[in-house]
Amino acid sequence: MGKSQRVGLVGRIVASALYLLGVPGLVCRAQAGGVQAEGPKFRLVRSVSGSKGTPQGGRFSMEDPRSVFYIPSDRQVIVYMEWDGPIGKHHLEGFWRNPPGKVTVMNDFDYEAKTTRFGAYWILALTEGADNGNWTLEAHIDGELAGTHAFQVLNAAKPVGTESSRRTLTPAQLYELALQANVVIEKFDRGGGKFGEGSGFLTEQGWVATAFDCVDGASKLRVTLSDGTKFETDQLAAWNRRQDWAVFKATPNKMPQLRKAETNSWSVGDIASYLDVAAEGNRVIANISIDGKNSFPSAGMRVNISAGPTERAVGSALLNEWGEVIGIVTRGLIPGAREVNLADLRMLPRGGLAVPVSLLEGLKGAGAETPLNVLDSKGEFLAPVTVGRDIVSAQFARTLDKKGGIAFPSEGGNVFSKKDSAVYVCVFWEGKEKIKGLLTMRLFDLDNHLLNKAMLEKPLRFSLNKGEQKTSTWEFGISPLPPGIYRVDVWLDDAPAWRSFFRVME
Repeated sequence: MGKSQRVGLVGRIVASALYLLGVPGLVCRAQAGGVQAEGPKFRLVRSVSGSKGTPQGGRFSMEDPRSVFYIPSDRQVIVYMEWDGPIGKHHLEGFWRNPPGKVTVMNDFDYEAKTTRFGAYWILALTEGADNGNWTLEAHIDGELAGTHAFQVLNAAKPVGTESSRRTLTPAQLYELALQANVVIEKFDRGGGKFGEGSGFLTEQGWVATAFDCVDGASKLRVTLSDGTKFETDQLAAWNRRQDWAVFKATPNKMPQLRKAETNSWSVGDIASYLDVAAEGNRVIANISIDGKNSFPSAGMRVNISAGPTERAVGSALLNEWGEVIGIVTRGLIPGAREVNLADLRMLPRGGLAVPVSLLEGLKGAGAETPLNVLDSKGEFLAPVTVGRDIVSAQFARTLDKKGGIAFPSEGGNVFSKKDSAVYVCVFWEGKEKIKGLLTMRLFDLDNHLLNKAMLEKPLRFSLNKGEQKTSTWEFGISPLPPGIYRVDVWLDDAPAWRSFFRVME
């Protein structure tokens, strides 16, 4: 087993560089005490090879990612690996295996991981005598096999176009690019009142792309570009409510437009970023990883990301290392449930979610625009909750306690079984002013289909004086409902006063 002077030097360089390669922005978890659980302690998140690259902003930026190298044009092979693993001191070893499988070079070093996500890179010098064929770097941490990366070495002229013209961007470059293309989207109801704010981004063909949640229920949208320019629109060019995306035209401007990444160009474990909103209101870059993917009936594909956005950052662009759009950052799978505690529904995602940009048909060239009021009339929108200022609280319940002559809910919650005989909706009012009107309770599925039309034919006559307290209750059977998520609205005349969601399980 050889250890050349060059590789020994590289080992020392890597050991010092590793301290810089703990990926920032991820939640640190203290290592549990006691007996360690069986199974691998280190999970390989990603590995990449190339001939040129540098550590940048806590990660390694590979300028020419590829897996085939040509002698004599290429002088070296760099392999970068990144893991999830325990915080603390670790011993790393790298074994370079030639095509016959023999270890030709090995280097090792110690490293103290400050976060649960950390990475390392190794450099192999290529000489004219290097074996042609398939090579492998085998990484061990604390004696445990922690990953392998395969590449090919050929003694041949490098073909034209082997190196991509794309270059990975530094965190500062990603931040500036995303910031310039970012837009703020404000929602206004029919009376001109603002009732929501989200994000979007300028993209190819002069569109603004965003999450459907950022346009849902609006009669008008006000859009603010990064240079402060504002415009208003009441039209959408393309949308999908369940997939949670929408596209509309931007006014002509000179702000940068983000390019869409190639379909399926990302993988689980890749590093990505988006613009979040800090507590003080400014935009900050969130460096995250792609942790998984899943496809859901009606809702389509979702990408799991390691950290979710704040409310005002919903609709931001999820970017890869080249500044291309992978997807749109969203909050969940339930349209209109931005204010709902998803943990109550047992639907809380790990980290956050994003909609793959490949689902956005509008980015391929949207057709005629559609007014927002048409979406409303077709049942695509959820009307904003605008008249509930006299509601003190409201909840679901399995039973009503009527002792003392006042109905009081018991066994409350947001998750029910088909074995439950009924669900009660209880709303507690305290008059801030005198009101009078008709109350209806409306039950919907996630596709916004009204499920209790008959109940609407018998609205409750309701009046409330200033300072007066009242309770309104409704009951409906749960056994006919298939397992899933449902929504309840309580309307006062022609506007919602309260809204919440519940889940039905077997």
